[in-house]
Order: sequence, then C-alpha cells, then structure tokens
Amino acid sequence: MGKDRAKIYFDFLKEYPIGKLKDTFRWAIQELKFFPKISELIDHLTEDPHSSIDYWPEFKEIEHKENVIPKAEAKTLVSAIYDELDKKREIKNAERQKHFSERKKILEEQKKQITGEAS
Repeated sequence: MGKDRAKIYFDFLKEYPIGKLKDTFRWAIQELKFFPKISELIDHLTEDPHSSIDYWPEFKEIEHKENVIPKAEAKTLVSAIYDELDKKREIKNAERQKHFSERKKILEEQKKQITGEAS
C-alpha cells in the first residue's frame, strides 16, 4: 500500500478504537480475497452491512482497484523468497557443520588426554 493510499485509509478509520481496527484487519486478512475497500472495513467496524461512507469521488477509483499481482509475478516473487530462504538454510547448515566439526575435534583431544593416547 502506498503512502497516499495509507493516508486516505487512515483519515477515514482514525476515529475507530485501535482494538476494533485490529479485529477488523484480522477479519479482512482471513475472509477477503482482495484488499478491502474503506467501506468494507467501516461496514465491519460498525457491524451494519448497509452502512456506507460519503467519500470523495476521486477516491472511489483508488478504492475499487484490485490489490493483487499477476500469477506469473507471484510465482517469481515466491521463487525468489524460497531461494533466499534456501541460501540462508545452507549457510546455517554450514555453520552448524563447522561448529560440530570443531566440537568433535575438541572432544577427541579431551578423550586422548583422559585415556593417555598420544597426539
């Protein structure tokens, strides 16, 4: 969401209690397929499905655009996220292996000291 759009949403929703807003956003994330319109959020906030807000016409165009990305772009994004996580996993595994090898070497040295084996 861009700053301008966020400001518009904030201007219309700032009068509602933060707890109620959190519940409404949780509802929107779980129940709605597309980014919610201001009127949908207010309907849920007021629990009156027939309520509406009289907002400026130029905001209607912003409000009615779907906030989704094309499937191909989503696949690319998910693939990039997966690749980044995979790289981090590989780095973490290498760090663990190095730590394990160092610890194993220390334990072998301790064993030799305890048992009197020559180095």
